Amino acid sequence: MSINMEEIINFLIAFAVAFLVISKLLPRLYGVRKGEEIPLANKEIEEAKNKGDFFMIYFSTPSCGACKKMEPTINKLKKRYKVIKVDASKEKDVAKAYRVLGVPMLVLVKGGKVASSFVGIKSEKEILNKISFL
Repeated sequence: MSINMEEIINFLIAFAVAFLVISKLLPRLYGVRKGEEIPLANKEIEEAKNKGDFFMIYFSTPSCGACKKMEPTINKLKKRYKVIKVDASKEKDVAKAYRVLGVPMLVLVKGGKVASSFVGIKSEKEILNKISFL
């Protein structure tokens, strides 16, 4: 079985095109993006946005093991910052508005816009480091 150079080149071109398309589309499908105006999906989020202060939106579910591990970190952050907790399994419309495909998800909001977002378990240090650069 022989593979000629033209087949290799065609495969590499097709692979490169597929990679570019996926890399451009995937971030748009998953989670809110930096600089994006936040959706006013519930009253608490709307009130926090109207105040104009920095706040966080924390998406979790009761059955999520990673969310349970993240709870102590979120509780520490609540002592210093406004953190709005959203149960993604109950407030599905809010989760949909923020394109939540995985939990735990933390959205940092500054000036009514998404400043950053995280999916998965993050340490307090990682989150505070991100906040310090906002």
